[in-house]
Amino acid sequence: MRAFVAVVEDGGLPAAVRRLHVSQSALSQAMQPLERQLGARLPTRSRPGVRPTPAGQALAREARSLIEHHDRALAAVTSLAGNAASVTVGQLRIGVPLTAPPPMGSRPHKVLGDAPGDYIHG
Repeated sequence: MRAFVAVVEDGGLPAAVRRLHVSQSALSQAMQPLERQLGARLPTRSRPGVRPTPAGQALAREARSLIEHHDRALAAVTSLAGNAASVTVGQLRIGVPLTAPPPMGSRPHKVLGDAPGDYIHG
């Protein structure tokens, strides 16, 4: 949802890519399941940029509200915990080519470390 809202607010993929620090293909891939699930085209792409369809406008309105609520909930839990580091949020995925030199290529857990709740798939 954040990806879709960024595209709508920024008027296109290039600006949203810069804001979210992701590749354009990753951003497009994040929006495709949303369109499939809803069965509606959300943005229309044209030369000047991206414009939300009526369905996209409705989703953007609701998504902004959900994102704000989510962020407030995380802030409330973090403040109760007294330490931002004590609350795990999100997921980090790191792609490592099979040809990467050691130590990343052979044993990513040795480089990234082990912590409770961590899961390293290799």
